Amino acid sequence: MVKQPDQAGIQGDSMIPLKPFLTDINSVLHVGSPYKAYTSPEIYINYWSTGIKTIDFINQYGPIEKIDLQETRSFSGRFCFKRYYLDPYIYIDLIKGPKTESTKTDIIPIICPKVRSGINTRWNGSKGLWEKQLKKGWCTA
Repeated sequence: MVKQPDQAGIQGDSMIPLKPFLTDINSVLHVGSPYKAYTSPEIYINYWSTGIKTIDFINQYGPIEKIDLQETRSFSGRFCFKRYYLDPYIYIDLIKGPKTESTKTDIIPIICPKVRSGINTRWNGSKGLWEKQLKKGWCTA
């Protein structure tokens, strides 16, 4: 489970891994799916309902924080995980498959890292990171 940052934003962009995770919303198991916006310094997290009661999932598979979730195919509405290394994959489907609409979306700003005064900074959308301008050119901030 990804530790959720506060709504004030996050410093840099390494705090949130961009991989799906499980979370509980109103006692229903949801898949959180984070991605970086390339037009602005923000991370969007969409939450997709599975229709599974969280308590039932925890009773069968253990704490959701320890589940390493993977998407089987992009936009397929199916995710999988393994309890143990040699176990077969366990699949979790979204409530309406790939047609499931997100129940909630969080927008978290990526705050520009501190740089010396007088140094220009910019958001490089194609790389998805902050850059600073040095004599040799633009480099990662």
